[in-house]
Amino acid sequence: MFGSFVMRSSRSSFVLSKSCGAALLLGLLALSGCGGSSGGGATTPTVQSIEITPTNPSLAAGTSRQLAATAIYSDNSHADVTTQVAWSSSDTVLATVGATTGKALAIRAGSATLSASLQGHSASTTLTVTAATLVSIAVSSIRPKIALGITRQLIATGTYTDNSTQDLTSTATWLSSAPSNLSLSNAAGSQGQASGVATGSASVSASLGTVTSPSLTLTVTIAQYAYVANAGDNTVSQYTIGAGGALTAMTPATVGAGAIPHSVTVDPTGRYAYVANYGDNTVSQYTIGAGGALTAMTPATVGAGSYSVSVTVDPTGRYAYVANGGDNTVSQYTIGAGGALTAMTSATVGTGATPESVTVDPSGRYAYAANLHDHTVSQYTIGTGGALTAMTPATVGAGSYPVSVTVDPSGRYAYVANYAVNTVSQYTIGTGGALTAMTPATVTGSSPYSVTVDPSGRYAYVANYGANTVSQYTIGAGGALTAMTPATVGTGVTPYSVTVDPTGRYAYVANDGDNTVSQYTIGAGGALSAMTPATVGTGSAPQSVTTTD
Repeated sequence: MFGSFVMRSSRSSFVLSKSCGAALLLGLLALSGCGGSSGGGATTPTVQSIEITPTNPSLAAGTSRQLAATAIYSDNSHADVTTQVAWSSSDTVLATVGATTGKALAIRAGSATLSASLQGHSASTTLTVTAATLVSIAVSSIRPKIALGITRQLIATGTYTDNSTQDLTSTATWLSSAPSNLSLSNAAGSQGQASGVATGSASVSASLGTVTSPSLTLTVTIAQYAYVANAGDNTVSQYTIGAGGALTAMTPATVGAGAIPHSVTVDPTGRYAYVANYGDNTVSQYTIGAGGALTAMTPATVGAGSYSVSVTVDPTGRYAYVANGGDNTVSQYTIGAGGALTAMTSATVGTGATPESVTVDPSGRYAYAANLHDHTVSQYTIGTGGALTAMTPATVGAGSYPVSVTVDPSGRYAYVANYAVNTVSQYTIGTGGALTAMTPATVTGSSPYSVTVDPSGRYAYVANYGANTVSQYTIGAGGALTAMTPATVGTGVTPYSVTVDPTGRYAYVANDGDNTVSQYTIGAGGALSAMTPATVGTGSAPQSVTTTD
């Protein structure tokens, strides 16, 4: 049948040519002469070359740009083939490109060849990566208030296109909206130092090139407060500090704490206070009102270790630490938005024997604990989440019965009061935070129980529990202590704790034996002079005194 069909006359051939569609459906296209290579129909265009745009682009590290690939065909037509080509980079350390998207990302300064290929054809372009450029500046202060007459270092941090950050404090230009209230230094070596000139507020900012930070508002104030932990009646005394430094009891004069409160501290913002309660292994937590009065949070206390004796807050106000003398640990907490403490995942870290004091350096990178019964100081680094990690070595030697440790405002020196041997140990702090004893390693005290350094870092004071005095020292260029003349001034009975107010103009001592606080003015050379009256009353057995603006 098939043979007779193909042998038909020319008329039949004509019918076949008219019936190509039917022949195709029958699978006879090749035999019928429809289409095929023997016909004269159009051919499909083929890729002749690839072009990449833009040509040889330049990007700052950390930025990106979309590349485009265009195919040029044999019929001179063009088509966007960005998502069809295979993209690649010659150096993915410097720059990458999305394999199917063509989006180039600049990573590090240098140059890389970016290529696109399709159907055996390829093209390339050179991407030049320049250094990251400044995107924004943020200005920060450890707290929103600054006391009249003191100077505080502000910090300017730049964020770049590659998401890196850089300290721009010494290179930025600083501006105060009200220099008559708050002055800002642009002098070499003191850039970003803010000084309280007169009460009021000012907006501060920093700029570099065309980038200027958002404004930060700081308030200059003379309204200050003092708090005393009273171990004998389980209270905290609260005072206002007058223009001349004298303490005046608030109404009410005290607020309740836990059992045997032994240490009180205020966070850097001046909004929260914390008390370590030795008798019930807790930390009391308070908010500080507009007038300075303490109000217990809910809950009023959080658990600590055994015999919680000392509490401190890091300079960022994000973490708190408590020395627990009964179980040889330091409790560690995060501080929430409302000031409440939450124990970290590792609630404690080990110390030496019977830690009596814990402190954090001004940079917030290192912490130190004075260990009473093994005569050492534990030293830690502070991780990004606030957790403490023991250094190597974990401890350094101190004198006999070290009870108090402090770090000077520069973060370069540390001092420890050694109760049993009438000395103060003095250390330099290395780049990794480790303590190294100075030469000489100690200076003389008299049953010293507490040590503090004034905000300027020029003077140190030690409360001498056994002599009813405060030793006063100047701090030399290398951090060594030198006794002033006179070497001591009188206090109340058995002075337990000494502190200097944020202005550096006044000093206060909590006297355990006569339930008083001694109050002093600080002269131009750092010497203490008793105010009139020389003391004010507290609760029973005051153990710790602190101040805030």
